[in-house]
Amino acid sequence: MSQQYFDRNGKLYTLSETSKRRPRSGAFGIARAHNKYLLLWSEEAPDTPEVPGGGIDEGEDVYEALVREFYEETGVQLPRKLIPATPFLDRVTPYYALCDHEFWDYHQRYFFINDAEAIYFEGARTTPENGKAAWLALDEIAKETMHAAHKQALDILLQKIGG
Repeated sequence: MSQQYFDRNGKLYTLSETSKRRPRSGAFGIARAHNKYLLLWSEEAPDTPEVPGGGIDEGEDVYEALVREFYEETGVQLPRKLIPATPFLDRVTPYYALCDHEFWDYHQRYFFINDAEAIYFEGARTTPENGKAAWLALDEIAKETMHAAHKQALDILLQKIGG
């Protein structure tokens, strides 16, 4: 049976012998403050909110990557002390990257940044990557069509913390 990969919208793609496939590693942070969660809407996919994070560059560790990606995607300088020592979710996701037309065996680490009041802001803000970032309550998030992998991670987190 052919391996299936999903994109940000949850659409399935089947890996073929001629497909471009590669490993990738990423770090993501689900930040909570005042019972709201920080999401971003990228310029690339303005209708699909996601959690801050992304690929780990050569020479970076998972924490350095998360701090860098957090800033690039939200404009928020994430203090290292807010990042827990271990992720709440560490998995390899079969992901299809629409922008690159590539199949990724994506090693994703998700960190729960709880009590993130130090980085909280009101309203929406434009990000360094020309997207938008905002804090949303769970009932507001439920009305959004989130990035499929990030929605799975958020659901797993909420099960773990009883949210």
